Amino acid sequence: MAYDSITIGPVPSDETCQQVGTANYSDYEARRECLRYIELLEKLFPPVEGARYGISRNPHDFGVYYEVVINFDTTNSAAVEYAF
Repeated sequence: MAYDSITIGPVPSDETCQQVGTANYSDYEARRECLRYIELLEKLFPPVEGARYGISRNPHDFGVYYEVVINFDTTNSAAVEYAF
């Protein structure tokens, strides 16, 4: 199996989210936002075998930020289709 991933973002588009580098940034809340987004995505689009959501931890000059990713098996056509 070969896996790849696609970054989706920390929250749905046009939603506000934790902004790394701001005075009120919370690492904990940033991860919670991602977890809530994953719950929503899984409810709207039930995962298929070979695809799963995860949280990516990314370094930045102002700290660490988090984003939701979809990890998928590139040899599984259903998982690739699901991810895209």
